[in-house]
Amino acid sequence: AKLLAQFFMINFNYIKYTLLGLLIVPAILLSVLLFFTSINSPKIEVFDFPEAGEVINNTNIVTETPRNVENVLEASNFEYKLIGYRIGETDSSVIVKKGNKEFVVFVGEDLEGLYTLIDVNQKEIVFRNEDKLYKITNLVGKSKK
Repeated sequence: AKLLAQFFMINFNYIKYTLLGLLIVPAILLSVLLFFTSINSPKIEVFDFPEAGEVINNTNIVTETPRNVENVLEASNFEYKLIGYRIGETDSSVIVKKGNKEFVVFVGEDLEGLYTLIDVNQKEIVFRNEDKLYKITNLVGKSKK
């Protein structure tokens, strides 16, 4: 009976140390991972956005009037189709299409290096190519009757 008690005591100690080892190894591994995670934490940067009431100055806006009335051309000579527009105080833009390519052009920017967008309003869109102005009637979103 004494031999049987020693056998269970040895097995109990073996089981106890085995379970303790199985708990200590993952605890050490998780502690190491936590240490490396805290070292490599992301750096959070603060961005300053302008307030809603602030006006952003855009120096690229070109506001020129045509020099000659003869230089104003209708949309028939303009090879792009107007498919969308956006009117804003400082950042108006249009979307034009030529073939299967679409272009987004902001006021003051060039369209394929040829035409500069001058003005966007609900009635017409104005592009300039050197001395010639192209006025496109704005029919986007309007039903044809």
